[in-house]
Amino acid sequence: MLETWSAVSKRDLILLREVVKRGAAVPQFRYETRNIPSVEVCFEVDEHHIELTIIKITEAKLPAGWKASDGYLFVKYNFSFPHDAHQTGRTKVIAATNSPEYNQKFLLTINRKTKQLQRVIKRNCLKFEIYQKGGFLRSDKLIATADCKLIDLEEKVHIHESINLMDGRKQTGGKLIYQVRVREPLSGKKLLMMQKKWLILEL
Repeated sequence: MLETWSAVSKRDLILLREVVKRGAAVPQFRYETRNIPSVEVCFEVDEHHIELTIIKITEAKLPAGWKASDGYLFVKYNFSFPHDAHQTGRTKVIAATNSPEYNQKFLLTINRKTKQLQRVIKRNCLKFEIYQKGGFLRSDKLIATADCKLIDLEEKVHIHESINLMDGRKQTGGKLIYQVRVREPLSGKKLLMMQKKWLILEL
């Protein structure tokens, strides 16, 4: 069916180009809605990776008495796969703001065939910790945490969310914006039906 639609569309395109060249009237046409099969794949990501992008923090609450311009914030992440060697990392420090933009990408290694990965995706979170960078003789200070549930990756290739910053169970104010991508859904490729408006020439 798709091959037939493609062949007809190519023929119509050639015809329209000829009509334009000759200055003739455009043929009558109509639109119809067609269901197009599609497979969701993110070709930019290797099948052995989860791509994490920490985009930005908005309006993080700093310690009492501090101004927004006192912020020197960075984000740590912890991905609990494999169980005996969690994958961790951190962003750069952005100075003089409580709403830093990072746009940093990190590659997390996965093995799609292991049951351990399936358990991590279903039960665990990708954990974030937001820190205020310490100064002279002062250690870094944890000011908030945030958790990213990954179970949607069983059916999707892309998560883009804004999540609340927390202190224990209490929201502190502010959000962390991040993106997670995989090459294809972790439960396997999914055939989707997409509705598209299709132009038909009346010949």
